[in-house]
Amino acid sequence: MWRLKSKLIISSIVLCLFLLAPLQPVLYAEQSYTIKESELTRLEQIFNELLTMNQQLSIDLNQSKIDLEQLQIKLNQYQMDLEKLTKELESLQIESAQAKELLIQNQDLLKKAKESLKQLEREVRTLKNKLWFYRIVAIILLADKVP
Repeated sequence: MWRLKSKLIISSIVLCLFLLAPLQPVLYAEQSYTIKESELTRLEQIFNELLTMNQQLSIDLNQSKIDLEQLQIKLNQYQMDLEKLTKELESLQIESAQAKELLIQNQDLLKKAKESLKQLEREVRTLKNKLWFYRIVAIILLADKVP
């Protein structure tokens, strides 16, 4: 990029010198300037090189504009994708929070169910013990009645 700028600056300076050269005889009427054919050829050569550089700079500028537009389109697409992913992340975070709350509720229900099961097991044990006791009492009572 800096090479491009330096070429452009040099080209501009040389072009300015060319433009000022014809003014010099007008400003100083008593001086006349003659140019040799070799110098004229060299100036034409420089001028043609400057034209070529200018055309190349114009082509490069147009290509840079095209590249910039394409990159801008990609950037816009990436921004839209980022917005979409951000919304999706927020949605997943909400779902995750809801699932966590549901898990806590289910854990509480499971804890209560385990406590109920333990209570039921204690009651079953108590009933089994009572049944065993009643059977023994019944056996004893029946044993007293059997001659």
